[in-house]
Amino acid sequence: MNDLRAKLFVALALAGLAIASYIVYEQATGSFTSCTISATISCQGVFASGRTSIFGVPFAYLGLGWFVLVLGAGLLSTRWVTGPIRDPASLFYFLMIGNAFTVYLWYVQLALIGVVCPLCASSYAVNYALTLIALWSAARREPPP
Repeated sequence: MNDLRAKLFVALALAGLAIASYIVYEQATGSFTSCTISATISCQGVFASGRTSIFGVPFAYLGLGWFVLVLGAGLLSTRWVTGPIRDPASLFYFLMIGNAFTVYLWYVQLALIGVVCPLCASSYAVNYALTLIALWSAARREPPP
């Protein structure tokens, strides 16, 4: 990844971490006032559905952990931190795990609940953007900067 893409990747990963942290805060406080737009676009509607965890672990906490891992993997794929990830394709494949999970989350929101959480959707968009950066670097076969 060249320096510009690496900086953009880290900035987006930090943005994802901030969004995920806010979702955890909203869930912990139960407020959801900042992201309820209508009956079908509502964080509160999604969280009230009871379909916001897997094996007892809330999706919000999984998202927070995911973006911590993404930030770490992104830093390890740069020259800023000496790390094992030297092939940009490996970062892309790692991010595809998150993309596969967001397909499940979209299914839960759209098909099962019928309500979309805008904060959750924004975290998915951040993950998609991170994947595009990793794919761009992998397609160019760039070594880490």
